[in-house]
Amino acid sequence: MELERDESNCQNLTRCCGEFFDENEKSYLFSTLLAWAGSDIEATAWFESEAISAFGGKTAFQICKKGQADAVIKYIRHIELGGFA
Repeated sequence: MELERDESNCQNLTRCCGEFFDENEKSYLFSTLLAWAGSDIEATAWFESEAISAFGGKTAFQICKKGQADAVIKYIRHIELGGFA
């Protein structure tokens, strides 16, 4: 998907977490989360509320707020490559 299309389909994700990522990261992350979750609303719900054991039970949103957005990208890539959560 092109970034412009991603952002128009990802209004909730953009509002929730767009500030934490650059344009390339948003393109990758948003398209991946959309594919996994099925919708912008579900992807945003995951980002904001799913406790991730690899982050000590914190959500992706909480990790980003601590200035560790790069860790979220690494985690998503790890899962995408077949790694365990």
